[in-house]
Order: sequence, then structure tokens, then C-alpha cells
Amino acid sequence: MSDSFLGIVGVSKRFGGVEAIKDINIEVKKGSITGLIGPNGSGKTTLFNVITGFYTPDSGEICFKGSRIDGFNPNETYTLGLARTFQSPRLFPRLTMLENLLLAPPHQMGERLIYATLEKKWDKQERAIAIDSKGVAERLLLNGIEGTLTADLSGAHMKLVETARGLMGGAQLLLMDEPAAGVLYSTAREIFDYISLLRKEYGLTFFVIEHRLDVLLDYVDYVYVLHLGKLLSEGTPEEVMKDKNVIEAYVGQS
Repeated sequence: MSDSFLGIVGVSKRFGGVEAIKDINIEVKKGSITGLIGPNGSGKTTLFNVITGFYTPDSGEICFKGSRIDGFNPNETYTLGLARTFQSPRLFPRLTMLENLLLAPPHQMGERLIYATLEKKWDKQERAIAIDSKGVAERLLLNGIEGTLTADLSGAHMKLVETARGLMGGAQLLLMDEPAAGVLYSTAREIFDYISLLRKEYGLTFFVIEHRLDVLLDYVDYVYVLHLGKLLSEGTPEEVMKDKNVIEAYVGQS
């Protein structure tokens, strides 16, 4: 997997007597938009939780930028440049949109107790973070709502704020769990347009779970299909959608 930015080899995770994912092998190439699809309960979100350190795999290896990260906690994977969004956005609802972005960058000197009262130590850094936050908000057309509590934002805006927060955190690989869930078709395409734009302008790599195949397949370079915790198929969007096993899995789900 010399070409891979994220490499997953033989990864399995069991919960009691249930094997949620089994012997998963996936690679995500740098600069790609890679899709992860499959019927409900196929193990997609479990895999994301294992990659980002919310769960520890029972077996297998996970490598990011050439170094193993299986067993790392979420703070450690985040600091390395691996961020994620959630199907139901997890923001700080009583903070404004801009405040959510300001919290994202790691290693802020003002957060260290030893420097908290020494404004000269962190003032310059804080000002730079504020400028960056406003720039990212403007790029994602979030300007104008900087002072709005995130609890009062629309679902689509919340998803964009999570993406913006990942950028502010220095993400190089962004794992997105159903970014188009619960929004109109036109809005879903706008969200994926932003994903394509961010890949181009920021050099980001994306690994995306999405049920809305009518949208996802127009944007991804490569697709992996999970079913019942196992890798069912992989290939280009055209190859995967012609796979009889994939068709049967989705028909069976409906």
C-alpha cells in the first residue's frame, strides 16, 4: 500500500458475540474522494469509529501517512490530521458558529494553564486563528452567521460547520459520515461540490459514507461496499454498480 494515505489491513471488531466488521482491507489514496457504501448495519460507522480511535480494533493494522495508528485515541488521530464529521453533527450548541471554529486548532497556547494569564504569549496566535476562522467561514459561505448559536443553524449549515471545523483543526484526511443525510437533493449536491472544491483548494483527502448513491457516485474516484460487516465489492463507481453482489445486497435491503 505504498500509494495509500490511509491503509486498513485485516481489521476486525467484535462486540460480544457480534462481529461488526471482519477482515477489512481498504486503502484511501492521497487527494482522492473515496466512497464507503452499504446497507444499514453493514459496519460503515463502526469502521470509521475504529479508524479514528473511538474503538480499538480486535485485529489488523491501520496506517495513516505511513505510520500505524491502530490503538490511538481520538485526540491523537485528530492531532495527526485525521478528522471526522458525524451523521448527526456534534457541535457545541451553546457556542456560536465562529466559536466552534476557534476551538478547533490543536496546541493553542492560551489553553495551557501555565500561559493562561500571560496574554502576550498567546495573543498573536489567537488573532491568527480568528483570521483563519473567518476566512474558512467565508470560503464555505458561512459568513454572516458567525454570531449565530449552532443550535439555531439549519442541518445543512451544521454539516458545513463540522467540515469547517475539520479544516481549522488542520485535517489532511476528513472522514465524513453521511454529509448529505436529511437535506434536499439540491443541497446535497452543493455539499459535495464543496467537498470537491476543498480537495482542490486545500489538498484534502476524503473518505465518505453516504446512502444517497445518486449524489455520491458522481463525485467519488473509488468505492468500497460493506455488507454484513465484510467487504463485498470495490472499484470505480461504474464497476461497483454493475456488480451483481452489490445489486442483490441493496435489493435485499429494500
